[in-house]
Amino acid sequence: MDRTGLAEAQAAIERGDFDQARALLEALLVAAPNDVNALNLRTVLALRERDYLRAGDVSAQAFAQHPNHPTLRANRVLSLRRLAGQQGEVGDHDAAAALLIEALGIDPADQESRAMLLGQAMRLAQSIGAPASLQTKVLPEKPPTISVITCSINATRRARFETSLNTHFAGLPVELIVLEDARSLAEAYNRGIARSTGDLLVFCHDDIEFARPDFAARLLDALSSYDVVGVAGCTQLTGPNALWSGPASGYCQIAHVGPTGEWLSSLYGLGPVRVEGVQALDGVFIACHRHVAETLRFDADRFDHFHLYDTDFSWRAFAAGYRVAVAQDLLLIHHSLGDFNETWQEHAARFMTKFPQLPRTPAHPARVLMQPNRRELLLPTLAWLADWQARATALSVSGHR
Repeated sequence: MDRTGLAEAQAAIERGDFDQARALLEALLVAAPNDVNALNLRTVLALRERDYLRAGDVSAQAFAQHPNHPTLRANRVLSLRRLAGQQGEVGDHDAAAALLIEALGIDPADQESRAMLLGQAMRLAQSIGAPASLQTKVLPEKPPTISVITCSINATRRARFETSLNTHFAGLPVELIVLEDARSLAEAYNRGIARSTGDLLVFCHDDIEFARPDFAARLLDALSSYDVVGVAGCTQLTGPNALWSGPASGYCQIAHVGPTGEWLSSLYGLGPVRVEGVQALDGVFIACHRHVAETLRFDADRFDHFHLYDTDFSWRAFAAGYRVAVAQDLLLIHHSLGDFNETWQEHAARFMTKFPQLPRTPAHPARVLMQPNRRELLLPTLAWLADWQARATALSVSGHR
């Protein structure tokens, strides 16, 4: 390692003498092509010069040697992100998306890459609609019976929910149970279980809508392979909330309606259409086979309000060996952004006391990313994200990445 040459090159970069820095670094790399320090400085120089192709090449060489080094990781992600921005500017959205997905594979919590990827999907949804890969699933010939259990004391929310349910589950043997006198969601859901007759049970909030026409067919398809299915959850539970751990292990396909009525597309973690090995689910929507609900039931004694019943139920399902999954091909619209008030904090403490074996890490700061969108673009936006993820997975499996 030529420390003097490296120091001179770094000084040249800092004073803006890029020609001298380039000459010094190229000479160093001729003598030692795999010197990670020279490669890293060459990456920095290429980024400063906005030569993003070169930055991508040399950052890949350095990162391959030491993938856990924080500086090399950061510069690799930055190089991929800058190159993705360049590709997006010239209209190659597929290439941009592939680069951003690679960056998020290195650092799933990189907010700028997540924002850029979601923005790419939204732009394509607006300009050309959904990708050709978007297909509609059909219902099975003999579908199981379904009991949908919700609590509602708001006539407007209930009417909107029932309209969406009737539209998206039309022709299915669906039983709707609305509980108007819930002392807590856990208590009410237990009564709902006792009243229900369906082979499959759905527990959900009353302030949701189903955003894709084939929602029911996709839900039944997911439940043909798994015992418990949700639209938001995590594969590593490190606190009292299903998305506590951040996008490295958190998955969620929910569009939101903000406080002023704006439609919001969201992006959490990336992953396959069906995420397996899920440890916890968010209670906005949880579906399961009857025997799971009857065996586990909800802990109404400990969770006697409207919080943490969901994390408790799904964590116990996972711990009991049930197959718990997040179905990322489902899409809900949630007319709420959640409320983590003092009552929630109290029940979170109860949950952590009940399960002392769980880690007690702080909530990840980069859990949620939302961007304003139009309602008719919510599904095409999700479809582009799914399409790009499928392509990236196929490339990874085939060994091209």
